[in-house]
Amino acid sequence: MHALATVLRAFPQQLRVICTLRSDFEPQLRGIGLEDFWTAARFIVPAMTREELREAIEEPASARVMYFEPHSLVDQLIDEVAQMPGALPLLSFTLSELYLKYLRSERSGERDNRAITQQDYEELGGVMRSLTRRADEEYQNLMAQHPAYDHTVRHVMLRMIAVEGGELARRQVRLSELEYPEPEDTRVDEVLQRFLDARLLVSGQDADGISYIEPAHDALVRGWQRLLEWKKAEHETLTLQRQLTGAAEEWKAVYQQLQATIGASRDGSAVGMSYLPIGGGGSNPPIYGTTIPACPYSSKSCTLPKPGLTNMKPILCKPVLPANGLMCGCVGLS
Repeated sequence: MHALATVLRAFPQQLRVICTLRSDFEPQLRGIGLEDFWTAARFIVPAMTREELREAIEEPASARVMYFEPHSLVDQLIDEVAQMPGALPLLSFTLSELYLKYLRSERSGERDNRAITQQDYEELGGVMRSLTRRADEEYQNLMAQHPAYDHTVRHVMLRMIAVEGGELARRQVRLSELEYPEPEDTRVDEVLQRFLDARLLVSGQDADGISYIEPAHDALVRGWQRLLEWKKAEHETLTLQRQLTGAAEEWKAVYQQLQATIGASRDGSAVGMSYLPIGGGGSNPPIYGTTIPACPYSSKSCTLPKPGLTNMKPILCKPVLPANGLMCGCVGLS
């Protein structure tokens, strides 16, 4: 991105770049070389009108010499998605499923015309049901491979539900949250790939360049009955899981910072101690015994020992999960 920005500045009259971006991805442009160009040329594409939606439905079909029977089916599709959030992706998914259904029946000799029919639409269950029906199909196909996929799909999809607030919504999940010991890790990869190929999930990177995955549509987490039943059965567990996920990420960052500071080895012994001077300056000697905050969940802190004082032990913050909730304690390392 920085290289592209450099070229744009060097050749402003010779080079033109056209970029399209979902509005929720705009934060990724902050702080990079293209930000000024984006701000100056940014154009918001408005939501499609009914007539534009009609063209988006009919013209690709006409290009393949296909049509909708009855023609009122087009209005029915528009009516169902017009008030939904993320209408265009949902409409695209439904039309894709209708076309695949047509191809299967045409190849099996079940029809001899080029029509997408009301019956096709009703068998899919409409826009919402076409989405959840596909999710059920992928789940059943995985279960046919091995019963263990029930557990895998359940836990992968429950990770992708936002449980805070009133209304269910999709949640971005860092890929690091979906790492497990084998053979579960292989099954997780298979589930993710199947659901990505089915356009039920999408992947991307956040503003920090960290890879994530999430449901392609909020309608999936709100309307897939199997997922709703899993969520109901594990609601309390999910709430605790979200709390611990955030706490674990914060603790991991603090632990890595402390580990780098005191050079703790894998077995817990202190090696390559680094002492941070405070209060020193000019001819004044540095003051050792620097205090480092333990973690966001503890009022305690960790104090680095002065070199040569062998009776003091370096300490790191380690998480403890007592019966009454999450806390941290500072423990000595020998």
